[in-house]
Amino acid sequence: MIHDFEDDGCTFWFDFWRGIDLRRCCDVHDAAYAQGHTVIEWFSANMGLLGCGIINGAPDWAVLAFLGVCSPVAAFLFFRGKKKS
Repeated sequence: MIHDFEDDGCTFWFDFWRGIDLRRCCDVHDAAYAQGHTVIEWFSANMGLLGCGIINGAPDWAVLAFLGVCSPVAAFLFFRGKKKS
């Protein structure tokens, strides 16, 4: 089941970095977050964001974004209110 989520690009982060449009990376990450329930799904979504940024030519953006989405606050937001199915 897909939970409601706001597909707003890179929430609290840059959609564009040094002329590179990275919004799609964040949209895919948001969708993965909306579907995930486990630590493995959470980490997989975050690794996908990292990989997407690197593949699209923004490794510095990718590392900083990855550190942000792996923070304790991000983990709390991912797991709050989610029930095991």
